[in-house]
Amino acid sequence: MPAPKDPEKRRIWKERLRQKALDQWQRPGMREILSEAHKGQHNSPETEFKTGNKSWNEGLTKETDERLANANFHVSEEHKQILRECQLGEKNNNWVGGTYNWYHEQAWKMFGLKFCEICGMSLDEYKDVHPKNNRFSMHCRTGMWWILEEWNWVTTCEFGCHQKLDYLDRRYNNGNTPIPTNKIKFKECNSKIPAGRFG
Repeated sequence: MPAPKDPEKRRIWKERLRQKALDQWQRPGMREILSEAHKGQHNSPETEFKTGNKSWNEGLTKETDERLANANFHVSEEHKQILRECQLGEKNNNWVGGTYNWYHEQAWKMFGLKFCEICGMSLDEYKDVHPKNNRFSMHCRTGMWWILEEWNWVTTCEFGCHQKLDYLDRRYNNGNTPIPTNKIKFKECNSKIPAGRFG
């Protein structure tokens, strides 16, 4: 049957042909039938793959072939630098900046202190207790970790104070409201703890 000229009928006709072909190929046992039908068949000797074929440029040198002589395989240092700059940071396809961990790392670099703001433990004491950790943990007060401002981040020890703050964040509106000051116990021994960072 020839294809209809009307666009709507032609679309329906194409869909029926497509469905008929799908039904034929998805019929039970069709894979085995086709497999048996193709057994023992080979491509023509001209087109089939022959083991031991040489690549087109095997044995050619810059002296014997003008295609290789005109090819410029050397990249200048200046061009390497340009290519490098085009793929640095956010321009790189593998850029992971802007992720949760990246923001926490940036917060540590920008606002990290040498003591826990909750219990007052120094970084040296913390490293003695947890030798694998070389820095304190950063806690985001609002839960909006993409805001890299000092009021939004708190330096805490990982396993005690940070877990307590996470618990309080879950209790108080999923971290969207500041934690009340009376819910946090500050250590009085360290006068450098800025009380204004909370509540």
